[in-house]
Amino acid sequence: LPWYIGAMICNLAGGGALGPLFKSFLAVSLVGCGACFAVLVVQFAVAALVTRRNPVPIAVNMLPTFLTAFGTCSSAATIPVALESSRRNGVSEEVTGLVVPLCATVHLAGSISKAAVCTVAVALAGGVPLTASGCVTFVLMTSVTAVAAPGVPGGFILCAVGVMASVFGFTPEQCSFTMAVYLATDGFSSACNITGDGAVALLVDRWRK
Repeated sequence: LPWYIGAMICNLAGGGALGPLFKSFLAVSLVGCGACFAVLVVQFAVAALVTRRNPVPIAVNMLPTFLTAFGTCSSAATIPVALESSRRNGVSEEVTGLVVPLCATVHLAGSISKAAVCTVAVALAGGVPLTASGCVTFVLMTSVTAVAAPGVPGGFILCAVGVMASVFGFTPEQCSFTMAVYLATDGFSSACNITGDGAVALLVDRWRK
């Protein structure tokens, strides 16, 4: 996959299209990362509200999880760190051992948020019509097809490409550009996914009690 994306970027550069696309590339990447941070803020705000705890120490305890996932671009590789971070937040061993590994494969809030931003941006740039039903279908189908994909760096967007082509009719070039934009900051989506698992674990632990 990295060789494919690298060759595509070289092709854009050789054709003189990389310069005009760079500003759009940067803007979409920043908006996508902002969406990931917004998801994290909402998740931990809800968790702190339900558990009646200060959200700052909770978030600080999850910082090693965020940094590890950002560096590895893999939720599966970050599971041991996420387990330890959840324990520091006072989550029981039973809930931690169930929620963190399970959510590492099915809780993809960050990946879906960023993929949605990238897909909408490419669709608008390419004149692809967007409908509410199409966007909802994209989110739901991607949520199902991408289960367990976070175990592989870049695996989520590979699953999402097929949905883009089937739902929005993306061309191979549009799919490739979407992949390039997504993978440029893949660490943020992975970090958002598994760091948010800490908030889910807090909620489940609260409901269990």
